Amino acid sequence: MAQIFISHSKRDEDIKNLFLRAFRGTGVTDVYREYENAPPSGVKAEDIARDIEFSSAVFVLLSETVESLPHTRDWILFECGVAAAKQKPVWVFEPHGSFGRITVAIPRFDHYVRFNDNDIWLQYVHQIVASHNDNPMLARLASAALGGLLWGWGGAIGLFLASQLLFRPAERPVGYSRSCPSCGRIFVVHLPYETDAFRCPNCRFQNLYLSPELVPQ
Repeated sequence: MAQIFISHSKRDEDIKNLFLRAFRGTGVTDVYREYENAPPSGVKAEDIARDIEFSSAVFVLLSETVESLPHTRDWILFECGVAAAKQKPVWVFEPHGSFGRITVAIPRFDHYVRFNDNDIWLQYVHQIVASHNDNPMLARLASAALGGLLWGWGGAIGLFLASQLLFRPAERPVGYSRSCPSCGRIFVVHLPYETDAFRCPNCRFQNLYLSPELVPQ
């Protein structure tokens, strides 16, 4: 079964609750490691590395709580470093209302999401999670294996192609591809409104917009 590692502060109960609900019914397991009171070393660090190794992605839940807790920031940066080393996709999530008040820099990430705590964004996060479910691909491979046992290579290819119509993964929200003019980082941004400003999680450059027409004069 697919899993996603959640890098977060255990004190952000409201944010964590939103993500706990978003994982329901996706077939994807959410993995939490909560060691805020110690530096990432020894067996705990090894546990985290193992969890990330077996995860399809890493979700980084940034918040004003994370901003105020040095130990938590250290943990999150360590976990992001592990994700980078293992080439796992990193999704950075920030509450819509905390915009401009979070300065934690994430050097390597793929998606940046400004989310609201409402049913619309609950479903949006649910869709992101479900898109990491690897069960459809496992079902396709199992079909191909069965076809190979029964009819050889031709049967394997035929059943694999046919299974693509039956076992389809959830579609991942597309978002908007953006390049930061300051650090050059290319990432996908997901916003509640197309007119929203956002900042690059790597360099925290000044407010960015999807269109030049939206930049305040």
